[in-house]
Amino acid sequence: MIAENELRKGNYIKSKLLGTNHQVTGLLPNGDIYTSLQSAYSELIDWEPIPLTPAILVDNCGFVDHGNFYSKSWGTNGVEIIKWDDYYKGFLLELGKGRTKLIHDLHTLQNGFHFLTSSELEVKF
Repeated sequence: MIAENELRKGNYIKSKLLGTNHQVTGLLPNGDIYTSLQSAYSELIDWEPIPLTPAILVDNCGFVDHGNFYSKSWGTNGVEIIKWDDYYKGFLLELGKGRTKLIHDLHTLQNGFHFLTSSELEVKF
């Protein structure tokens, strides 16, 4: 289950019931989550995070695999993700020299990218 305060409009999450990925299109103060899924039963669906994987980084988010890290350019700067590490059991989003944020899920990457760049991370499913 995902807490609604972790989500922003545009984040991608997964339907536990259907096993499919959907984009958040709206959030209500009562905790209701609206998505791209149009269904009479959508209020019955439990949502879960989409685990971040190397395939999602490269195939769905446009990151480049450099062997020991992934990067995505924006402006004159860039965002780097250090490859999976067994010690951390996740990816480390580089925030600056020696500063990292551990991330496990796609929506956390989307939120971090937005915070750092003031732009949305383009995700294609």
